[in-house]
Amino acid sequence: MNGYEFKREIERIFKVARNMYPNVTDDMLDTNGAIYYMNGNDSTPFDWNCNNRLCEFFIFHKNEIGFIKANVNSDNTVDVYIFETDDAMQPTHKFTEEMEKVKASSFARIMNYIADDNGLWDKPIDELDWDVDSLECDEID
Repeated sequence: MNGYEFKREIERIFKVARNMYPNVTDDMLDTNGAIYYMNGNDSTPFDWNCNNRLCEFFIFHKNEIGFIKANVNSDNTVDVYIFETDDAMQPTHKFTEEMEKVKASSFARIMNYIADDNGLWDKPIDELDWDVDSLECDEID
């Protein structure tokens, strides 16, 4: 499966979350609401093997406090946390979404290949090269 399918799936989930808070607009967010893959702290292999999930995907408020956090879990679910205000310490809303078209294990291989293996840490997903087939990506050790 092509990497762009995985990118579209995470964008779809973030769109669901964004639609819940239409009062929070792109101009209120860091990098106009870009979705970041936050692998710089633990790395994809660590989170996948130790926490049974990918590193967090995040949209940030302008002050770099999280607005929406999504954890892609090994069971093909995504836990989504929304922090409506830029000073919220606890999420104002939480929900779990099923991934519709992609498998988490393939998603982990893709993220490791396009981010970690290339030394790309905590980057907006639009800066990653998604033009790869998941079958080309090695299993995560």
